[in-house]
Amino acid sequence: MGFEPYKPKRGGRGRGLTVSFSPSGRIGFSRTLYDEYLSKSTHVELFYDRARNKVGIRPVKRNSTSSIKLPKVGEKKACAIMGKGFCNAFGLTFNKLKKATPTFDRSEEHTSELQSH
Repeated sequence: MGFEPYKPKRGGRGRGLTVSFSPSGRIGFSRTLYDEYLSKSTHVELFYDRARNKVGIRPVKRNSTSSIKLPKVGEKKACAIMGKGFCNAFGLTFNKLKKATPTFDRSEEHTSELQSH
C-alpha cells in the first residue's frame, strides 16, 4: 500500500477575519484581517465597553497617548500586539486562547467590536 496524504480537519492558521486573545495578554490579528483593515495603519487604539462586555479596536495612522504600535509584518505572517496592560486595566482574563470574529461598527468609529468572554 502506498502513502496516503493527511488532510487536516480544521482550517489553517490565520484564515478568515479573526482576533485572538491569549492568557499572556497577546492580541493577535489574522493575516486576512490585517490585510483588509490594518495594513494602512501604523497603530491601533483599544476600547472596552463594560456594559456590553466588548472590546473595540480602531486603526489609526499616527501615534497618540492612547495608541499601540502595530509591528511590521512579513508577507505571510499574522500580526500581534501586547495587550496585557489593556487587559489588566479592565480586569479581562482569558484562561485559554480566545478567538473571536469581529463585527464592524462604523457609527462609533471603531473598526471592530469583539466579545471578550
